[in-house]
Amino acid sequence: MSLNRATEKALARRWETRWFNGGMNTCRQVLDKPISKRETRKVVKTAAKEGAKEAVSETLPQTSGVLLPGSKPLPQEPACIVNASSTDMVLIYGNCASLIDNFPHRIIEVKGQTLLTVGKKDKGLTISGRFFSKDNRIVAELKDNRFFVNPNNYFRIERPNKHSLIVYDQQGNQALNVEYLNVSTIKILGRFYFPDRPPLVIDENGTSFGGFSLSNVCIGHAGGTEISFN
Repeated sequence: MSLNRATEKALARRWETRWFNGGMNTCRQVLDKPISKRETRKVVKTAAKEGAKEAVSETLPQTSGVLLPGSKPLPQEPACIVNASSTDMVLIYGNCASLIDNFPHRIIEVKGQTLLTVGKKDKGLTISGRFFSKDNRIVAELKDNRFFVNPNNYFRIERPNKHSLIVYDQQGNQALNVEYLNVSTIKILGRFYFPDRPPLVIDENGTSFGGFSLSNVCIGHAGGTEISFN
């Protein structure tokens, strides 16, 4: 007989119930005695419920959750990252990076509006920010590595693993791509919009805003906001 995953789980749960209720003797009886019709009906009913739950969880995208640190080593690019000390936190944006030793710390600001802020919690790096679409509607928010995606303003959400989040806006643009590489390093990409301003684009080629661009730049231990556009 072929069992689906939900039925297998339900059978396992019924087995555990009989084991704990009757101990080893009951276990021996179960080995020699097929499951009763009554118990089969219970299993099928439980499996149907669990199958429905699994179907819903697999269909609906995850619009909130937590980014957990991975175990990837510090990237080799940009090259200036090698100058990071053991106490530095590293935020990588495109092919640029900031080495940070004071918290909380503003990374990018546009016309007085903070896009990215990093902090330190339990010896790990945290990132916070609010990200908007072209029509000035919020797409997603990060708050100390917790993420919240507007269920009414995105095209697609991808979670390649528990360390990463990729959100596409309704125009198909990559609105946010963040990866928690390790406990002290976070990488972020995306196309970020502000009222009455051109988009700030962070991709693998660098960071650009209007006619201004940054590429292969490291900013170390800045006292105030590291990048400010007016």
